[in-house]
Amino acid sequence: MWNLLLALMASLLAAVFLQRKSLGLHASPFVFADLVACVFGATVFAVFEILSRRPYLALFLTVSCLLLLCVLNRAKRQALRDESLVFSDVALLGQLIRFPALYLPFLPCKVLLFALLGFLPACLALFLVSPVYEAKGFCLLLLAPFPLLYLATKSFLADALRGFLRRQNLAFSAEDAKRFGPLGACLLHLGWHLLLRGREGRGICGPCTVPYATPVCKQEMALLQEVSSSRLPDLFLIQEESFCDPRRFLPHLPQELLTNYDRLCGEGAAFDLAVHAYGAYTMRTEYEVLTAITPENLGSCVFHPYFTVAGEPSWSCVRFFKSLGYRTVCVHPFARDFFYRRRALPNLGFDQFIALDNFPKPQTFGPYVSDLSVAKCLLDLQKTSLEPLFCFAITMENHGPWGAGRFDQAFLQETLPGLDSDIERYLVHLRHADAMFGFLAEALKKSGKNAVLGVYGDHLPGLPELVPSTATDTPCFLWSTKPSCVAQQRRRERLTPSQFTARYLRLAWDSAK
Repeated sequence: MWNLLLALMASLLAAVFLQRKSLGLHASPFVFADLVACVFGATVFAVFEILSRRPYLALFLTVSCLLLLCVLNRAKRQALRDESLVFSDVALLGQLIRFPALYLPFLPCKVLLFALLGFLPACLALFLVSPVYEAKGFCLLLLAPFPLLYLATKSFLADALRGFLRRQNLAFSAEDAKRFGPLGACLLHLGWHLLLRGREGRGICGPCTVPYATPVCKQEMALLQEVSSSRLPDLFLIQEESFCDPRRFLPHLPQELLTNYDRLCGEGAAFDLAVHAYGAYTMRTEYEVLTAITPENLGSCVFHPYFTVAGEPSWSCVRFFKSLGYRTVCVHPFARDFFYRRRALPNLGFDQFIALDNFPKPQTFGPYVSDLSVAKCLLDLQKTSLEPLFCFAITMENHGPWGAGRFDQAFLQETLPGLDSDIERYLVHLRHADAMFGFLAEALKKSGKNAVLGVYGDHLPGLPELVPSTATDTPCFLWSTKPSCVAQQRRRERLTPSQFTARYLRLAWDSAK
């Protein structure tokens, strides 16, 4: 029994120590954070003790799990500017396995591999030498807190838990991890998601019947509803992967780097987009642009909106376009299931989702389908559409990381000598994005159809050597085949994604007049 208790106490101390010292918690007291860490450590220990019946092996496995969480959390904070793990990251585990190239470069793989080489022999040694102790009853008591807490959410105690969660004034940002610890923040966010989502005007909870779903662009929507369907312009909206203007950060770069972008900004209107993540979490910006619902109204859904939308419909501007008679299409030359888009996009109102498995004649540049191929797909859709077309494109060519080996070496030596840094490889794709903007705009002019084009960056590229830590915004612009309907700007405004959507709808109305 003493062996069991000593191993359990060591597990609890390890959980508290790692949370305080390794995850950025240095002040005290952190009563709630420490309590959650202890409960989590005891739960993991109990599971391994039941499976192995060897307390010191269970202790080793528990500490290993805690260390792994610590490493993952630290890697995420370093890559994404101090953002800790959140409860909905569990939904990304499958993607980590299916698409390792998108995630593994940001993890300390050498450290993990070295640890694994020592982990397996240590497990075998402890299995052989650790005393055997059967303590199922005791361990089941250690497992009780989480099942009891879940049952409480389904009983008369649910109202008390809701009151507790309201009093915490959760920010649903990195601040929560600093206040409650990463594990504590995850538990509170999960509790809020189960008990308060959809209440009090916060959280995704249905298509468009609840008050929170009134978007910031309701005035523009009312104007468009008065337009005859025969005058509606074709609408193109492009979410350009990792798009930024690096000339702001590296003044020595040539000004002609983004010639078409500069020209279209001059003919249209350019803005700075206040996105909500750095280097990742594309779906956060994507959801706000498509729905014009602000993050303040999303609560726990703000971390991964499609985690919820995959299971139930959500209000969106796509639904509004359908009500006007538009054919709504999303084009994304990547796996259909990525970010649950297979289920989420129909729940946002898209009639058709063109993913990599049915992408027409894709041409790749680097590991992903080129931006030019996406532009050609959009133009083909416009040619064949009998109704007004709303087409939302999510590009992939410039998706990071931009490590060595991204391009064929023979190609590099013949065409692009000297591309030996991540920034230089990123700039190659950026030039292709700029070429795509110009190609698409010219083709829309020649089509003879009235059209509106909106382009924005989903997040800044995860290149700390290029993007300074103070930079937060991505570029965006609006352009129309009727230049006269684009209001001239006195200054470059900073917009939230929902405000950008409102401007996009206003330009659609101006183009239809």
